[in-house]
Amino acid sequence: MRIDRRRALALPLATLATPALAQSWPQRPIRIVNPWPPGGPGDQIIRPISAKLQESLGQPMVVENRAGANGSLGANIVATSPPDGYTLYFGHTGALTISPAVQPRLPYDPIRDFTPITRILGQGSVLASRASLPVTTAQELIDYARTRPGEVNLGSIGIASTTHLFGEMIAAAAGIRFTHVPYTGAAPLVTDLLAGRVDITLLGLPAVAPHIASGQVRALAITSANPPRIAPDMPTLNKTLPGFETESWYGMLGPANLPPEILAKLHREFAAAILSPDISALLVRDSYEPVGGTPEEFGARIRHDLEAYRAIARRLELTVG
Repeated sequence: MRIDRRRALALPLATLATPALAQSWPQRPIRIVNPWPPGGPGDQIIRPISAKLQESLGQPMVVENRAGANGSLGANIVATSPPDGYTLYFGHTGALTISPAVQPRLPYDPIRDFTPITRILGQGSVLASRASLPVTTAQELIDYARTRPGEVNLGSIGIASTTHLFGEMIAAAAGIRFTHVPYTGAAPLVTDLLAGRVDITLLGLPAVAPHIASGQVRALAITSANPPRIAPDMPTLNKTLPGFETESWYGMLGPANLPPEILAKLHREFAAAILSPDISALLVRDSYEPVGGTPEEFGARIRHDLEAYRAIARRLELTVG
């Protein structure tokens, strides 16, 4: 087999190119695409972390808010960017695992088109009930719903939201059936939960904590594997449904084929920032659990959740868009 002499001479140079690039990277500002509006929860998470990296890397970290399509707009921007470490995606459960499970025509593939860097945090959802529902535990809710198929209504912040899918995953695991009632957001949902027009819902702890404290809402369990550090006594759903665990998360990703040396450096810097005492305290205060795991662990989590949401979407015959 004949090999062009110029191509053969170029092979050693190509082998050296990636380490050389990594040693000199970064040499200019790094853009972090945040697919949520300015001033929202996403900004409150990523901006303190990006400030840490700006110090450690010596280059500006520019957080660019590109809201739209439940995070998918921002995801596609990064998926089609050069894999040079200068454009990163502040990704969320929704755009990377739920949307691909229920939307057949997304312009990106969550596995093929991204390089996972690290999962920043996880957050379980509180299975909460109206105070007048005659149950006080997850097991009592399951028993109650089993004798009343479809009578317990599940309020969510919208079709194919985490509040919707988490509830349907519980129903599937327990062999029961809820009636789904979608709302246009958390505020009207919580209003109706307090008024007793909604039986149960699944929301992040900050949305329901004041009402749990006042006795207007009951916390039956949390969907994460372990209780949040800010509420260590909260029961976990896996005590009732062994092996059950699901949560929302945020993570950092780059385009596919990010050079390994740049990936290693990004992971090291992001993990150090996430697990630093001040950032960790900030996340725990807001009921998040800092993670900072490896790229391999984050990739495995994306694949696991994607399959779980695809399974529940098939069960519900659910497609969006």
